[in-house]
Amino acid sequence: MKKHLLVIFLVFGTFFAPLSAYEILVEGKIGAYFPKGDTIKDVFSNTIGNYQAEISWTPFRRSVCLEDWWKNLYAFGSVSYITSRGETITEDDTDFEIIPVSLGIKYIQPLPWCFEVYGSIAPRYFFLDIHNENEGVKSTDRARGLGGVYSIGALFRPCRCLFVDLYVDYSHKRFDDDNFESGNNIIAHTVELSGFTAGIGLGLAF
Repeated sequence: MKKHLLVIFLVFGTFFAPLSAYEILVEGKIGAYFPKGDTIKDVFSNTIGNYQAEISWTPFRRSVCLEDWWKNLYAFGSVSYITSRGETITEDDTDFEIIPVSLGIKYIQPLPWCFEVYGSIAPRYFFLDIHNENEGVKSTDRARGLGGVYSIGALFRPCRCLFVDLYVDYSHKRFDDDNFESGNNIIAHTVELSGFTAGIGLGLAF
């Protein structure tokens, strides 16, 4: 029964998706974040999980002709969640949470055999919370700021309504002491959040 429902869903999506005057892509992504800054790597880890939700939208009927390249432009928005736990030099338990929010543009170029490649660029706003515990005393410091993100990737579409996304992105942002609420960051004078993320996504097209 479940297999029959899946087949019906795929056929339904494949038949009706081309009738739409626009396309909406919704996907969930999971990736490995490789921080550039020594502070994050020393206190936490060289590789940290990155969980992301993204939605992309285009008002045009897409084209394979390079002359109509603008028809393959998408607007997109995404939100990510990155967290890890570690110890400072003084052996204080410390954990951090990063929530990057992006809003930008993406270009998707169709290729033969159900493949597509894309590139995107966007400003990215970072919400950073650092939690520290020293001899039972808990403290939290926060920083907020604007950075950016650049992405490339490849999509595989077994049908019009389903796609797999392999991607790599690079985001850049650095926080200094004066960016933190306390004016004196818990773990270092600067926190470099720039770094690469590589991962996979699964999504639906409407």
